[in-house]
Amino acid sequence: MLHDVDPPHTHWQLKSPIHAHYINTLLKYYPQASIIMPHRCLNEVIPSACSLFLSLLSHYFNEDDIPNLKIMLGQMIPKFIDITIDRIFEFNSRESSRKNVFNIQYKDLITDPIGTVHRIYDHFHFLQWSNEFEKAMRLWLI
Repeated sequence: MLHDVDPPHTHWQLKSPIHAHYINTLLKYYPQASIIMPHRCLNEVIPSACSLFLSLLSHYFNEDDIPNLKIMLGQMIPKFIDITIDRIFEFNSRESSRKNVFNIQYKDLITDPIGTVHRIYDHFHFLQWSNEFEKAMRLWLI
């Protein structure tokens, strides 16, 4: 597996919306995984997903095909997001998911990054908060 071939120095960041479809598989192989699940408004998610998939797929199409690709993505992405939301709701409805997952609002991460990260650390008790860590975050955010 990826962990054996290229072990992370600290942690993995799985940020693609596709990863939400495979949380159960992730936890099957990594039952102690800590998952931070940010939630955003659909009017932000859909354009962001369209942009992501367009940037990934446009390399495989001729320039003349891009307008049709955009139309196709405009039709498919809302369906994909709908399925993604269903999978996330189904996963979050399980009692067992609560120990592995911390749900946050993306806007909270943007407006109060230090407080949001502090809540993440409080939720996952194995993470140690330190003044040095907070200072490093504040310097990085400047």
